Amino acid sequence: MFKDLHGALPSQSHGRFRDPLEFPKTGLGAQCDINFSAHLALQNTALLRCYALTDPRVKPMILFVKHWAKARGINSGYRGTLSSYGYVLMVLHYLVHIAQPFVCPNLQRLPSSTWPGMPPAEAEAMTTCKGYDVQFWRNEQEILQLAMVNQLNQSMASLGDLLRGFFEYFAQSGAMSTVPKRGFDWGRDVLSLRSHGGLLSKQEKGWTGAKTVYAGDGGPAADAGQPGDPSQASSRAQPGATGENDQQSRTEQSGAKNQHIKEIRLRYLFAIEDPFELDHNVARTVTHNGIVSIRDEFRRAWRIIQASGGGNNHEELLADVKEIQESSDDVSQLLEDIHGCLDASHA
Repeated sequence: MFKDLHGALPSQSHGRFRDPLEFPKTGLGAQCDINFSAHLALQNTALLRCYALTDPRVKPMILFVKHWAKARGINSGYRGTLSSYGYVLMVLHYLVHIAQPFVCPNLQRLPSSTWPGMPPAEAEAMTTCKGYDVQFWRNEQEILQLAMVNQLNQSMASLGDLLRGFFEYFAQSGAMSTVPKRGFDWGRDVLSLRSHGGLLSKQEKGWTGAKTVYAGDGGPAADAGQPGDPSQASSRAQPGATGENDQQSRTEQSGAKNQHIKEIRLRYLFAIEDPFELDHNVARTVTHNGIVSIRDEFRRAWRIIQASGGGNNHEELLADVKEIQESSDDVSQLLEDIHGCLDASHA
């Protein structure tokens, strides 16, 4: 697309194109990715947009959870935790499959938006992409019209009620949980938005042990590693604090052909099936330390929510861990200064 990028500067237009690619001179406080030929990603985006249209509570709930995850430092795949997209799928899983009555219909189990007489190329674009089945109910105008007259669900729950149930579902499991289906089993379950019931087992997916995949010109090959059980993770650990948060991928040179080989570590400590790319675990970047942190944060959030009604809560649900760390560093420095002064006075 661009032959020479050495002279490109922020906010510099490229005269050859009708719609120049420009960047603001000052930060907007928003991050974005630029992708080329990411056709499946466009299908994912279309699916999420249609889910957002099914009910006005969907978007603010997703934004709240994403803000919470960012504030608590558990939203970075590069640091061994979960991407924002993963949290979006967690919220949709709860709204589609767990909340009673459901808030969103399962768009992938409803008739697709094709019709007889549709041009073959257009019909194919709505049904398959890169060999994957991408059919779902994508008629945005129809979805919005039905949502406006409350024809898509019978849920009367407030946004606060839904958030409470969401945090309890992922924080509690077994007999301690009051939500339907007894909470999420981190060691056994795979979140599967497309599936009836919303859950598969790691066993039936074959996602029971870590694998290393080498992707290159010769095709992928997998090497199975040792299985990991996140249900045994109970104590707080910082993502990336140990060698377990190894490099997610790296490029190597192969012999005289200078072939690029990409080594990818696939983990299944936390398992979220991509809605279309069924062999892709959205949570593959989550390390042992990462899942410990994520689970601890869900427990912390649920503890704060439970205590909020009694007036005994002194923690903030959205407290920024970075600010807490900076404050702790300031206190530590002050203590060192105090001890230094005391040592000097006794000298």
